[in-house]
Amino acid sequence: MKNITLEIKNDFIKEKNINKKQKIFIGSKNKWKIEDYKNFLWDYYEVLSPYDLNIDWEVEENKYSLIENFQNKAIFWAKNSNIVTISEDTWFFIKELNWKPWISVKTWWWKFDKELNKNEFLNFLKEKILNLNDTSCYFLTVLSLSFPNGETYSILHKEEWYIDKNKFWNIENIWYPLSSIFIANWRTKTWSEMNDNEKKNWEKKYIAKIFKLLKKIYE
Repeated sequence: MKNITLEIKNDFIKEKNINKKQKIFIGSKNKWKIEDYKNFLWDYYEVLSPYDLNIDWEVEENKYSLIENFQNKAIFWAKNSNIVTISEDTWFFIKELNWKPWISVKTWWWKFDKELNKNEFLNFLKEKILNLNDTSCYFLTVLSLSFPNGETYSILHKEEWYIDKNKFWNIENIWYPLSSIFIANWRTKTWSEMNDNEKKNWEKKYIAKIFKLLKKIYE
């Protein structure tokens, strides 16, 4: 089987004569998410995060539009860091719950007046999930690339997963708790259980989309 991601990367590097030191800023304070993108991109980019630059900015979120929300986040981080920025987030949709929560995940479709913290949300999710017969779901990811001048581009990526109800009792990843209970179709491990190489192999189509988007830097 061909390594699609590697082929695209190599063609991309050769065609554009990319400098490995091109800086990319990750517009997120989620440490596990930052580590994932460093894993995906570090071979070809100098990947920076708010922790690397010792900054602690807060970005107001738009809870009604996934695309607009992360375009706005990417624009904010790019303008304030003066570095080309990618910002990403994912919403999930559960089949037996009529594809909820969809948007405003941490208020569960506005059931609550304010966002639940991680423990509150996981406890509430347990109540919703444990009696389901079908825990199939899908994730929709939006990744936005923004330049300091405000120019912004986005990609969408959809993946089919299911929730392993047994995993609720052993959640170790406090930064990325949902990664401990969801398993991708045709896989036997949660995201948290995969090593870096397994993650890159599983996400090779998504990574290929990211590298195609990053071509915008060199146009």
